[in-house]
Amino acid sequence: MQFPCPYCRAVLVDDGTLAGSEVECPYCRGRIQMPGAPIAATSTTQRVEHVYRLDKSPGIAAVLSFFWAGLGQMYNGQMAKGFGFMAAGPLAVIVGSVAFIGTMYRVGDDSAPPEAMLPAALLAGVFGLVAFMVWAWGVVDAYSVAQQQQRRGRKSRRRR
Repeated sequence: MQFPCPYCRAVLVDDGTLAGSEVECPYCRGRIQMPGAPIAATSTTQRVEHVYRLDKSPGIAAVLSFFWAGLGQMYNGQMAKGFGFMAAGPLAVIVGSVAFIGTMYRVGDDSAPPEAMLPAALLAGVFGLVAFMVWAWGVVDAYSVAQQQQRRGRKSRRRR
């Protein structure tokens, strides 16, 4: 049976002998109630010996967000933030494109002066910059969150 520690995300592995009992996570020392029916009632806290970590690599998180904003956040376990990044970048590109095309369509007749294209160019530039900033923020955020998760895992291992 595998059970994730709710405090440090380490995965506790048990053969079923600790079902229903209270155990201590070897990484963070948090007390966890193992799922399942108790085999025998005990008042002492037992230790789970077999543990593996779900460490997240900052490099992988950054590369995933580099190719698609939001993937790195999802890799780090932040689903809502990942979907937000996935929607914000393309939304800025779409809004900028629609504004640019709409302005150019109005300027399309021959009676409009050339400087009438300036608002369209500014809109495209502003929304393009916003899309780039969302993408860059996604890469940096994915990297830094994965790095923080790694640090927390290392600190809890040192306390053992």
